Amino acid sequence: MPNALPIVPPDAIDATWLTKALRASGHDVEVRGVTTEQIGTGQIGDTFRLTLDYAGGPPAGAPRSVIGKFPSANAESRQAARLFRIYQAEALFYRELAATAGMRVPHPYLALFDEETHDFVLLLEDLGHLRGGNQMTGCTLAEARVVVREAARLHASHWEDPRLYASPWINRPETAWSFYTADQMRGVWPGFVERHGPSLAPEVLDVARRLVEGFDRWNAPRGGPRSLAHNDLRPDNLLLGERDGVPDVVVVDWQTMTFSYGASDLTYFLSGALPPDTRRAHEAKLIASYLEELARGGVRDYGEREFMRDYRHFSFTAAAIAIGSSMSVKRTERGDAMFMAMLEGAARHVLDLDALAVLA
Repeated sequence: MPNALPIVPPDAIDATWLTKALRASGHDVEVRGVTTEQIGTGQIGDTFRLTLDYAGGPPAGAPRSVIGKFPSANAESRQAARLFRIYQAEALFYRELAATAGMRVPHPYLALFDEETHDFVLLLEDLGHLRGGNQMTGCTLAEARVVVREAARLHASHWEDPRLYASPWINRPETAWSFYTADQMRGVWPGFVERHGPSLAPEVLDVARRLVEGFDRWNAPRGGPRSLAHNDLRPDNLLLGERDGVPDVVVVDWQTMTFSYGASDLTYFLSGALPPDTRRAHEAKLIASYLEELARGGVRDYGEREFMRDYRHFSFTAAAIAIGSSMSVKRTERGDAMFMAMLEGAARHVLDLDALAVLA
């Protein structure tokens, strides 16, 4: 499908382009000027807040500001994004699936993607009144309860949906997991150990080593029902606040969205969002809440036994992300800290679930 507007970099966004973009989304406006401010610390793309100045003042219902997402200015990150088709996944998620995803996501005003160059532009609802989550501080238990229910709604929304099986652009991995291969993991492992090994507890490094050595087995094709999955559900990808006295959660960053295994979202989230002691104390109730919400969404024939089989298997997911991504995207001090926090949380979870047996 051809784009209605040219895809331009952030420094080329002007009043004329924004006027056309907002009119295409149903707002009868004339933008007179725009102020651009870079926000966030994305590892794989660049994000800006675009504050809009309208001729004659802002019309009713028109946004005073929008969030713009663009390809990374870093060549290494951009290459990784193209390899894993993550710009395509996010742009087309917002264009084709956001309205039916079942969970709270930012409203998209515009989603453009070029299949040849993998350039893209997203204009999204500005939810600046909410605070960004933080991988290093995690979530409160009350916030985690909301995220777990939201995840179940997402997974139920397109559970075993034949349209997603047939879609030409949705990532449907033939293997258990959709990103790094065994060869890639083995390729980065020596550098990972040299860079990060000295800072890791021996048992955490051992879990990572055993995952890399057994990656072919862990990532072998598997059966079971599939659903729409975020595939990077962690505190950094949440906007948090409070609404009507309860936590308010909006899920962002859909670059790694797949049609795969919903249980991977839950184990990935809980391994990093809660301290291990808190997770251990409340994990059973959180899982029960997830399964209840899944059933309310119409999912049948997927009980606790089937779920725990998948949950245990995918407890390695955050470790795989931490190893592979820490060695393939732009390196930053915060990025190093974030990836190592993810790895430690995942390793503790693997050990608690006795999941190393999955690799045997």
